Amino acid sequence: MTLPPVRITTSLDHEPLRALYGESEPFSWAGPGDEPQLGVSAFPNADGPHWHYVTLGTRALFGFELTFRLEAASVSDATSAPRWPVELLQRLARHTLRCRRLPALGWYVCFERPLDPAGGVRCVAVVDDPQLPEARQAVGLHADEVALMSEDSYPRFLRRLRDALPLLVTRPTRDPVTLD
Repeated sequence: MTLPPVRITTSLDHEPLRALYGESEPFSWAGPGDEPQLGVSAFPNADGPHWHYVTLGTRALFGFELTFRLEAASVSDATSAPRWPVELLQRLARHTLRCRRLPALGWYVCFERPLDPAGGVRCVAVVDDPQLPEARQAVGLHADEVALMSEDSYPRFLRRLRDALPLLVTRPTRDPVTLD
């Protein structure tokens, strides 16, 4: 099974995205060559600041779009949005298609190689996007946090993570969250 061609519009584009970002122009990518054609847009978000990456096309497959938030020193130039979160979202979508299970809340995925250039993010947890009701957000996990993703500690871990990062913005170099 492969992803369909990039969809230019999705119901997520119209109301929730416009409510968040107005008419601001995102920086967008499409899957290259033989890769699944999953479109991803990066919206500059001044809260933090951070880049808010949103897929365009997974709603048709999964019933929701995938998102990712990455800390940024500045979001004044959309062309400076890093590309690696695009590849992360594309890999997560491909993984979902291969395993034929939708990313559910509390789900986490560890990849065979780091996702970010610094090598700090190899796993992501799936949560509801705090600002987009029809989206699931991938949140970068520190290696030491993966053990906290068991059923009994996941809710406590997520509360601690939300306390530290209300929008669950990924910061590859942050210290791990603990439950002490």
